[in-house]
Amino acid sequence: MYNSDTILRKLIQQLKSYYNSETEGVTVIIGAGCSLRSSSDDISTEGIVKDIVKKHLKEDQDLPDTWTELYSLFVNNVWTGQGEQDRIDLLAPYFKNLEPSKGYLAIRNLIKTGYIKNIITTNFDPLIDEILKDIPHRTFIDGLKKESFSDDNFSINFVKAHGDFQHGNLRFAPDELRRLSPEIEAVIHSLTKGIVIVVGYRGQDIGIMNALNTSKAHCAFWVSPEKPDLYDQYSNGSIDTWMKTRNSEYNFINGEKGDFNVLFPFIESKLQEVPKQEIKSLKLWKKSSLYNIISTSERASIVFSNLLKIEDEILKEYIWTVKEPYFCVDSTTLLSILITVLQDKLDFQNDITNEIEALLLATALTIFSQIQGYPICVDQYIYIIKEKYRYLQNIPQPDDNFWSILKELLAEKEIIEKEKFFEISITVDSTKLFYYVLKKGMFSKMQSLFILIQQILLFQKTTCEKKDIISTSHRIKLILENYCKEIKYSSTSTKIFFENMTPQDDNVLEGYFRNIMKAQTRELVGKSRTYYIKPDIYIYYEVDLENNRLTSLYDEFYNRANTLTEEFLSAVQFNNFILPDTVEILKRFIVSDNSGLIITGVSGSGKTTALAHWIKNLQASDEYLILPFSGKNQLTKNGLQSFSDWLSEPLKLQEINELFCCRKKTLLLVYDAINEIPNTFDFLQNIYNQLICFVEKLSTHKYNNIKMILSLRKDVYMQLNDNHAVEPREGIFFPTILPNREISLTYEISPFSKDQAVKFLMDSTNQSQEVITTLYDEFSGILQMPIYIKLFADAFTSFSNLNENNFGELISRWYKILLQKISENNTHQDELVVVINEIILSKYQYIDENVYIKNIAKRLNLEEKIIIKDVNLFAEAGILTYKRVTKEINFSHDVYEQIFLTQYLMKIEYPEDFCCNILEKQINMHILSLALKDYLLFQKELNQEYYFETLIKFISKNHSLLNNCIIENALLLNENSSIENHWSILFQKIDYNIGLNCHKYILQLILDILNTRIDKHSFFSNSTLNELRPLVIQPTYIMNSQKDQAFFEFINAKYWYTFSYKFENDVLKDAQIYCINAKKLLLSSDSNISLCDDINFLYAILLRYEGKLVEAVNTLQKVLQNQIKFSVPDKICKTALELGAIYRELTKFDDALGLYKSIKKLYRDFPPYWDTRLQLNMGIIYKNKQQVKSVNYKLTKDDFNDFKITQQLFFNVYKYACSTDDVLLKLEILAELIELCALARHY
Repeated sequence: MYNSDTILRKLIQQLKSYYNSETEGVTVIIGAGCSLRSSSDDISTEGIVKDIVKKHLKEDQDLPDTWTELYSLFVNNVWTGQGEQDRIDLLAPYFKNLEPSKGYLAIRNLIKTGYIKNIITTNFDPLIDEILKDIPHRTFIDGLKKESFSDDNFSINFVKAHGDFQHGNLRFAPDELRRLSPEIEAVIHSLTKGIVIVVGYRGQDIGIMNALNTSKAHCAFWVSPEKPDLYDQYSNGSIDTWMKTRNSEYNFINGEKGDFNVLFPFIESKLQEVPKQEIKSLKLWKKSSLYNIISTSERASIVFSNLLKIEDEILKEYIWTVKEPYFCVDSTTLLSILITVLQDKLDFQNDITNEIEALLLATALTIFSQIQGYPICVDQYIYIIKEKYRYLQNIPQPDDNFWSILKELLAEKEIIEKEKFFEISITVDSTKLFYYVLKKGMFSKMQSLFILIQQILLFQKTTCEKKDIISTSHRIKLILENYCKEIKYSSTSTKIFFENMTPQDDNVLEGYFRNIMKAQTRELVGKSRTYYIKPDIYIYYEVDLENNRLTSLYDEFYNRANTLTEEFLSAVQFNNFILPDTVEILKRFIVSDNSGLIITGVSGSGKTTALAHWIKNLQASDEYLILPFSGKNQLTKNGLQSFSDWLSEPLKLQEINELFCCRKKTLLLVYDAINEIPNTFDFLQNIYNQLICFVEKLSTHKYNNIKMILSLRKDVYMQLNDNHAVEPREGIFFPTILPNREISLTYEISPFSKDQAVKFLMDSTNQSQEVITTLYDEFSGILQMPIYIKLFADAFTSFSNLNENNFGELISRWYKILLQKISENNTHQDELVVVINEIILSKYQYIDENVYIKNIAKRLNLEEKIIIKDVNLFAEAGILTYKRVTKEINFSHDVYEQIFLTQYLMKIEYPEDFCCNILEKQINMHILSLALKDYLLFQKELNQEYYFETLIKFISKNHSLLNNCIIENALLLNENSSIENHWSILFQKIDYNIGLNCHKYILQLILDILNTRIDKHSFFSNSTLNELRPLVIQPTYIMNSQKDQAFFEFINAKYWYTFSYKFENDVLKDAQIYCINAKKLLLSSDSNISLCDDINFLYAILLRYEGKLVEAVNTLQKVLQNQIKFSVPDKICKTALELGAIYRELTKFDDALGLYKSIKKLYRDFPPYWDTRLQLNMGIIYKNKQQVKSVNYKLTKDDFNDFKITQQLFFNVYKYACSTDDVLLKLEILAELIELCALARHY
């Protein structure tokens, strides 16, 4: 189950996917284990340390038995006190005469072929330097950076994280490994953003592990002969944590393929088996009609493909720069847009009549897209291509005229009058096997078309998301992109239509069209504008003018507000939703001093609806101007620019605030559904960070007449926090009070209460309270979100017989009601099903970034007008959104997408394969998880036997992400509506249908999920643990390891301790018994020391609650001793704080103070939070000592010194609490300062 071969296939596929990627590169982290076979001697870390320590011991002294003691002896007696050169001389002899092994040679070839872009190593040896000798690379060594080969034209980044023998800076001791230099840390963080492969590395260097990027955008793979024991958190806890943050907790490659010298030669051989990847530019051209013309001649096709290959090879030596006029992220993207313009906007069939003309135009356009960012001169570039092409053997060769025409075309020069024609030939020898006469008139047509394409490209969305571009050209390009509504092409002219033009942008465009584009005419009739630009381009738009004068900045916002509000409200189907009690919070926010409000909630909770209702009602007020925007409309623009270009300019922002202040109005910016931004998670996070920082700027500069509201799904907000997004701060964002009296800087829309849901259903269905209450009890799992309650009411009222109600039927009825409302008859309903299923396929199988009418029509082989008609019906019903200009389609709400995806899963034969495909590509995983939950619930209600068969089908796919999703949903469903012996039945079926390996894996998965839920304080019924007990503890037919059994008992103990407040009885005694059981199971094993200590830590806390303080102290002292041995700072600090607190209860203040001081001395670079907690507790001990003495008025001068120390410690804590906006810590330290003030009167 989940053998390494499955993960290995995934790794190879990822290497293929990112082969020669211009934006993302694969990074390999190489540890000491990779170099072992490069020497005949033992050059493992342990082998070298043993040999060195042996030389420094007395003759009668034996080597220590454990690695921890050996390493400690080496660091303290040998390494410490050595100079830089001394350290090099100590270690260098062990690494002489090394020869790169098979693994290193394979790595070298993978670098050369473009599969690997970055290497990071912890090794001192020169093996990687050896394999990179003839490869252009850039090396980073602990703050030093050396450029190798041709300036910046390097192929690979190489990081030596722990120094090397040539430059020194060797890192070996714990203090040295705990933190890297800021420069190296930043480089490692940057280079590990993409795919990461870790090999031969144990992950025990805190500095390296802390530097690794935790972005969820790309996965990681951990390669080692044996899988790290994740129960051993001291050694492998950081590996477990990091792999989980990368969504890669199952991506371990172990066994034979876990050997560096087996894995990489195998990968190399597999990649060589694959046909060479097609050149990206050729792949793009093959989708075009122009290529179809080229391919009518085999010779022309061969010439074109070889030209593109040569260009691709040449450009590998250069770096792309984003620059005007197109500001595109790379040449491939620009070429793709260019081909779309040629294909969709222009009718070129009359201008390009044969394969030679098509070949010339396609080649010129490809080169044109390349010179927009690569630092290349056209003439020189064509010369290099020509010379490289002529070296190719046995292929058609274009003559000199071909290259001359190509240069003329790109130079945009007219052919001089005496040259009536060119004769172009393509030959394979001295005879003209194929030739064509290109007349001047045909060249002129081709040249005009070439220039026209360049001009139209200015109006396409080519601008990348790059914050540091500040120029007039950049602003003009954004204006051209954002106002362009439609382009119409005919044989005589091209007409471009703009909409919603502002006076300010009209002014900018006038100068641009006249001075840069050389527009020949400009007509001004009232609001209308017409420009003419060669060749035959007409630009039309209207601009809002008042008495033929430019409108003010306020008017621009006023007009923008009207446009955005109309667009925002039109997308909300008010009748399809129930309004939650959110409006009251919005009312309180707009009269508060806070600049921002963040609204969260699960999908369907009513975030958008509440905002829409509020905005609709607020429109009548003269006090507010509202600019609402939806995340689904955010493409490549800057987030603030969605509202106005002026908001990004500091001086304009001040002017805008003053403008609204003078008018006694507030500008409300509403950014709804950030989670629906149709782009990568990193793009979403950049937009989110920018908006949070913008709100902070409003607050800092006291721009009180501008406020912002952000809304997003709760899970996305949590994911942003996990991914270190900018956090909202107190005083800036509107606070709410949680039920436990804690302060939250977000407002979470709560699920509907039973009373709210029952009342609405009674009003909607005309049924009695008794009937509705019974229904609520049966379907409470879905009757908490407004959209679900509304759909439930619609479905419920369609039943003729209440007895036929069940969940499966209800889901089907939802689906039927949605379709029946908009279909004409049964035949039309079938047609609608086909269309909506194709939209699902486009999003989840074809992975279209955006779903367009033309793609749906093409795949269904239907006319576009038929699809448009059906899509309009869905849009009118509020199910889809449809943009008539771009003909783009999307679901209006996640819930509708979830319903139709669920129904699609029910209809297809192999839903498990479909889900695997989605999860592999990590598309809309949240919606898929919800759809799977509904799908499983449908099977469960329909037929329990079929439900278990469905679970087995999904589990047998051996797909880690899918199984995690399935098991999580199965746990949730069984808690809401349990099946007797659910887990026993499932495991029996697993054993019979799949095997015992799968049994063990799924059991461990369940335990991991439950453990995570406890850590997140996500409550669940203890009945789940009770049912699992006989399957874990001494099962009759399978033997679980002692670790598994001990871990299960530990989970039970954590459960009763964490959720003790949920139970009336004293359950802490039960938690203590489970701890004792867990300890007994691990008593005989030394390899489970970290799990033992975790159990003992919890056991000590439970002893403290029982009043057995001395026993608790003894237990914690042993735990702390182990943690210090294994150097785990976070756990050390946590244990020390708990131990110090017990010393304090025993009034052993000096012991507590001594403990804290020794810990701070041992680890000078604790993470800031833990360092602050230590300072707080030290201050409290100092304060307590003085308080005891003050009772008898025995305070001395030394005590006053202690008072000063306490004052400084508390000040440090308060400063940290304010800087991080830690509300709870701030309240805690304020209470301590008050006590300290009371103590001050004694001095």
